[in-house]
Amino acid sequence: MVDTFPVSIPSQLGPAQLSDPSLAITPGGTAVIAYRFDDGLQSGAASEMHVAISGASFAIWTTQVIDSGGLNDVGHSPSVAIRSTPAQEPAVAYEDRTSNRILYSEATDGGGVLSWSGPEVVANDASAPSLATNGSTIAVSFYDESTNSLNYATRSGASWSYQPVDPASQTGVESSLAFTAAGNPVIAYHDAASNRLKIAEWDGSAWQISVVTDSVYSAVAGGTSPDLAVLPSGNLGVSCLANIGDSGSGEAIYLERTGSTWSRFPVHYPCSSPALAVNQLGNPLVSCYREYQSSIDYVYNNDPLTILLGGTSIDYTKLVYLPGALLIVTPK
Repeated sequence: MVDTFPVSIPSQLGPAQLSDPSLAITPGGTAVIAYRFDDGLQSGAASEMHVAISGASFAIWTTQVIDSGGLNDVGHSPSVAIRSTPAQEPAVAYEDRTSNRILYSEATDGGGVLSWSGPEVVANDASAPSLATNGSTIAVSFYDESTNSLNYATRSGASWSYQPVDPASQTGVESSLAFTAAGNPVIAYHDAASNRLKIAEWDGSAWQISVVTDSVYSAVAGGTSPDLAVLPSGNLGVSCLANIGDSGSGEAIYLERTGSTWSRFPVHYPCSSPALAVNQLGNPLVSCYREYQSSIDYVYNNDPLTILLGGTSIDYTKLVYLPGALLIVTPK
């Protein structure tokens, strides 16, 4: 059983193409969805960066424009996170593909109405942001297209500082950033050159890089679409797509590290778009799109965003756990 909750978009804007949704949940249970918006009326490839914010029981939604884009194609690959200060307010990092850069905007609650800051540049010649915060640090992992490698940026005031994470070529085209309980960043990412899943961990002075291995296939082949979580136990959990037996077939898997040992758990094959959440008991929940047995048809163009509660066979972009339910967002 899957309950759907349409996210209303202003009808006067005409047929709209909504894509690349990213979902986060405030501690109070409010859903915040960042998504790329193209109303079909703008010239060229121009698009906008929007957010939708849920009301009670997801029945009423408020939509806001973060970045109108001008003539630029903005809003691709958004990553939304909830800042713990000053008042559990959302922030979004996203791509401006016209200018080939990553932008950032954050919200301030002005008496119940969110006001978004003017977009600031996180990095030029960059793509695929993953945004996270540990309360005191706002950070983004991203693909540095000038060096073809994984990079990490932290924000101080309105300026950003950068660290190369893995300088090897073709690292971090896809990455997922999280923080440990000690406040240290950790990144799961795909190394396209070696076709492996890697983990980068900050030890306080340097990034420690390791290849994810398991007892079945040694180094995990593939590792695309990584989604990383730090479990309450301190273990690392990652969902991703793996190549079965180093072949080209995609299998959604879940990996968990206890100490220095990784355990591998198959989710489904063939599959795409795996995503990871952790419930209130600290247990991992993985969902994926079963390509030949989908319970929901997936439509790419001219359809509204939909919130999906429950279900395990769903095409989605981002999954978050709420007590008693899985919350999944997809252009439906």
